[in-house]
Amino acid sequence: MSELQADLLKIIVEKGLLGLLLGGLAFYVQRTLDTHRARNVYYQKLAEEKLSALKEVSLIYSQQLVLLGNFLRVLERANADTPEKRDDSARQLMSAYNAFAQHYRDQAPVLLRNTIFASRDLGDRMIAHQKRLGQLVEVVEAFATRKSAEPPHDLPEPPQSLVETLAELQHAIASEIRIPPTIEDRAS
Repeated sequence: MSELQADLLKIIVEKGLLGLLLGGLAFYVQRTLDTHRARNVYYQKLAEEKLSALKEVSLIYSQQLVLLGNFLRVLERANADTPEKRDDSARQLMSAYNAFAQHYRDQAPVLLRNTIFASRDLGDRMIAHQKRLGQLVEVVEAFATRKSAEPPHDLPEPPQSLVETLAELQHAIASEIRIPPTIEDRAS
């Protein structure tokens, strides 16, 4: 074998080994990029789910705020009414309460399920608020079973604090998902 043939064989082997090395490196880089892309898609889907869940919670809290505010206005009127108007006030109070309680019962599981997407502090506050709303529901249901025209005076805490807590939760959720604290349409 001549020196030229030996050099040619050496060049071919070197180029072949360099090609294999570059091919292996390209395979490794491509696999790393695919793993990175898949991880980013996962985190993006998780972020979208979190945003969707927190928007849903924000909408439910907005509805609860309206219903609770309506219930409290009727409760204040019932407390201020004369004894002759108490029966009508009691009916209005129960109507407002039933709207609030039905919404609470329908939405409580959704709220509790969506707390997993909130930060730990916000999730704890959401659960504590739902518990306080549940206590309010129990007290007013006890009032309803007494069949008394007297509105309930033994509420577990000032109902206005529940409204304030709802408003604080709305603001905390809005700041967590970085949107203005307004009622969002379900379509968006």
